[in-house]
Amino acid sequence: MSEYSPSIRLAWKMAAGEARLTHATEIEPAHLLIGICKLCDADLAQVLAGKVLSERQKNLVKDEVEFLRKQCGEAGMDLQRLRRRLRGVVMQPKPPVIPRRFPRSHTTKQVFSWAETIATAQGDYLQLPHLLQGLLELPSPPWMAIFAEMGIENCREQLFPTGLNYHESKAVTQMVESVEEVVENDLLPTETMRLVQGAIAHNPSLRNPAVMQKAIARNARLRNMLKAGGIELIKLIFPPLGIPIAMILAWLEDSAE
Repeated sequence: MSEYSPSIRLAWKMAAGEARLTHATEIEPAHLLIGICKLCDADLAQVLAGKVLSERQKNLVKDEVEFLRKQCGEAGMDLQRLRRRLRGVVMQPKPPVIPRRFPRSHTTKQVFSWAETIATAQGDYLQLPHLLQGLLELPSPPWMAIFAEMGIENCREQLFPTGLNYHESKAVTQMVESVEEVVENDLLPTETMRLVQGAIAHNPSLRNPAVMQKAIARNARLRNMLKAGGIELIKLIFPPLGIPIAMILAWLEDSAE
C-alpha cells in the first residue's frame, strides 16, 4: 500500500461520516467524493485545529486542498452544490442496525488502487488530487448527471489537463521499471529490444509521444535515469517505441527549466 498524505485520511474520515449519514453500510465512491468536496469547501483552520499533525503535514493538507479548489473553480465546479446533490442521490432508507464501522466497498478499494497507480507513475505518495483522479476513472458514476448540469462534460480533462490517467500511469510505471532493468542489469542492445517490445505488447500507450512527454515531465526518477544514462541509454530505449531521440532530448531539456 502506498503512503497516504494526511488529507487522504481526513477525506476518508469525512466519507465514513457521509456513509453513516446516508444510511449506507460501506463507504462507496460517492461518499468519498462528498468527503473530498467537504474538505475542500471547509474552513481548514477549523478542520486542522486539534489534529495531531506536524506543521509540515498541515501545510501539505493546505497545499493539496488549495490546488483542488483552484482546479475546481477553473472548471466551474460548485463543491457545495455537488456534495448536496450527490448526498440526495445516495441517500438510502435507515437500516434497522447502524454499523459501528464503515469499511470501503470493493469499488472504493478499486478507486484507491487506481489512485495509487497514478501517484506511483508521478513518483509521488498518494495525495488528494490523485484520489480525485481515481474517482474520475469510474465508468458511469452517480455524479455524471450532476456534472452535466454544471456544464462539465469531461471532468478529468478539465480538472487535470496535464495529468496522467490510470492507463497512461500504468504505461509510465512500466517504462520506469523497464529503464531500471536496463540500467541495473546493464542489458545488451538485443536484450533491451526484447524488453521494450514486450512492454509495448503489454501496453501500447508506450508508443504515444504525449504519454512519454508527460512521463518525463512528471516522473523525476525517469528523468534522472535518462539524464544519467545519456544518449546511449536513450538510443536503446526509445527508437523501438517509434519516438525520435530529438524529442526525448528536447523534453529532458524542457524539464530542466
